[in-house]
Amino acid sequence: KRGDQFEQAEDRYIVGGAIEHSWLTHWQDRHVINSVGASTRYDDIDGLGLYQTQYRQRFNTIREDQVKEYNVGLWGQNQVQWTPWLKSILGLRADYFNFDVDSDLAANSGKTDDHILSPKLNLVFGPWANTEYYVNYAYGFHSNDARGTTIQINPDPRDEAYLQAIDPVDPLVRTKNAEIGIRGQWLPNLSTTFALWQLDSDSELL
Repeated sequence: KRGDQFEQAEDRYIVGGAIEHSWLTHWQDRHVINSVGASTRYDDIDGLGLYQTQYRQRFNTIREDQVKEYNVGLWGQNQVQWTPWLKSILGLRADYFNFDVDSDLAANSGKTDDHILSPKLNLVFGPWANTEYYVNYAYGFHSNDARGTTIQINPDPRDEAYLQAIDPVDPLVRTKNAEIGIRGQWLPNLSTTFALWQLDSDSELL
């Protein structure tokens, strides 16, 4: 009897880059550092396959796809030294994603895109006696598997809903992160950080 062994495989080529520029200014005798940047990435994935196997030998193809995924992001950040003991960092990032899926099951092929904004705020207090305290709150995101963004028919024969209609997932999913921490150099040549954080993710799906 064949069990539940399976294999995943892909050939992936990635190209991308990033650029950043920062400059120092003054505002009412306060030090201000402004930064802007951009990044891009392109994934070309061939033979993105999921297979049923026995003794590590394939006996059935669940699905096999070709995926092209493109992302570009733009961001800006403002850092202000309000007092000798208080610094703020405010940032905003904008991301755009484009997904192109060519599936062995035509109904699951397609193109989709999405965009998202991610603001953040960081407050740093100190240093006092080589110790800083900080509070962070930020919005982020993760991108779901491109195949899930165009899926229409369940291609998995192991599932009771095999070949039935299925809803695609959101391409980009919101996350929220909060963190409080303390960091310092209390011993020579040793930096230490303690932090408490919480991450809230809307979903984590194929």
